[in-house]
Amino acid sequence: MRNLRVEKEIEVAKKIIFNNKQYSQGYKKYHVVPFKGTENIKELFSQLQSAFQVLLMVTGSGDQVLEAVLHGAKDITCFDINILAKYGCQLKIAAVKVLSYEEFITFYTRGFSLELFKKVSYCLEEDSFYFWGSLFETIDHYVIHTSLFDTKDHSRFGLMDTNFSIYSKEDYEEIKNNLKNVTIHYMDENLLTLPKKLNSLNKEFDLAYFSNIFYYLGKNEKFYAKFLLHKICPFIKKNGEILFHYLYGAGGKIQSSSFQDILWINYNLEIIECLEKYIPLTKYRVSNSGYGNPLGDKDVALSLKR
Repeated sequence: MRNLRVEKEIEVAKKIIFNNKQYSQGYKKYHVVPFKGTENIKELFSQLQSAFQVLLMVTGSGDQVLEAVLHGAKDITCFDINILAKYGCQLKIAAVKVLSYEEFITFYTRGFSLELFKKVSYCLEEDSFYFWGSLFETIDHYVIHTSLFDTKDHSRFGLMDTNFSIYSKEDYEEIKNNLKNVTIHYMDENLLTLPKKLNSLNKEFDLAYFSNIFYYLGKNEKFYAKFLLHKICPFIKKNGEILFHYLYGAGGKIQSSSFQDILWINYNLEIIECLEKYIPLTKYRVSNSGYGNPLGDKDVALSLKR
């Protein structure tokens, strides 16, 4: 039976591949697929005092999800405004399940080998199997790698130059093993529409992770603080936690003193100061991920504890 929704998403993916520029700016319903994570949540998750098993988090590239799997997550609910993100995440998770570490690195650094994709495809969920199978049947695998994914945005960073455990051989094997006991759900939602969907799940979470979504919400700090308190906290278990904003290079020793850089640092400090007026936040400082020409030698993650 034809799945009209997936067929539409395949057609949009083809438009992105052949008209990449149109879909590469901002975050929206259809967007290039994130290739890899940019945060240092490997260190961030290691700083958390409480264990977590039930998570709510952005889908992103899937690297964040796999980091959570390494740290003990058993039940993960992913959401993303970009409908195509789930396909990228499912492809990566399937690759981890069936490929050796060396094959996985080859698959993601050398343009999605067709031979390796065939191995991965057998582990894909039904919709993803149809989605990726349709693309790989009609479009060169290297073109998919470089045009449907935002690989060009990360060209100056090597895949191995990242703060995610999945790219470490030792951690890769542990993540592969842990995935046998993990359930992952996907929702095509942006953060602001998420609470309505969560009402239907009848679930409470140990931890929520929202990356740096606040930068793109178009809302002020007062609105965001109230949204977290009244719309998200009811879904968080007692003693649970919401990691609600990640600021790149916004802490520690400042490495630049240009006027533009000072404005950016002040902007980030104002965000933190403003949020502190409305909610009791906790700050986690981690080594900067190297993303976005960070000004400080530390990234800062903001948390609201239940």
